[in-house]
Amino acid sequence: MRVGLSLLEQSGPDNLSLREVAREAGVTPMGLAHHFGDRNGLLEAMAREGWGQLSQNFLALPAGAPREALSVLLDFSRTRPGLLGLMRSPDLAPHLDGTISLCLGEWFRVSGGGGATKAELVVSWSWALGLADVISAGIAPSACLEPEMVAGLLDRMADAMSGPELTKPSA
Repeated sequence: MRVGLSLLEQSGPDNLSLREVAREAGVTPMGLAHHFGDRNGLLEAMAREGWGQLSQNFLALPAGAPREALSVLLDFSRTRPGLLGLMRSPDLAPHLDGTISLCLGEWFRVSGGGGATKAELVVSWSWALGLADVISAGIAPSACLEPEMVAGLLDRMADAMSGPELTKPSA
């Protein structure tokens, strides 16, 4: 798993093969196939591992800490862009529902300060994942990633997550 995750960050999921992972790990392709079945099984296992890591990162935070939750997600997107991309794969999502749900539950717990509704928390998750995707894809302008800019954005997002209901129309 460790070798696969390392290779994933180097070459992305499209270029990852069981043979390459087996060779780098010093095992036979058949041995690797015994544990994961096929390439898709390996990718699914790595995506589960990623959602698990992210959940653990959220679990380490206190409840009602939306800025910290956002910071954890953005740090994950910067340090594990290949893994985040794999985790967000629409092809794998149907096989990862339980793992994603656990992570989403931790997001709700950590970012749910100020009496945010479930709908607001889903919107905040969507905002945060969108920003994380832009960062991990490397398409965010570098000025957007400067610490002061990110801190300001995190504060505004955290305020929005804790503020008036997002579903109410403004007057």
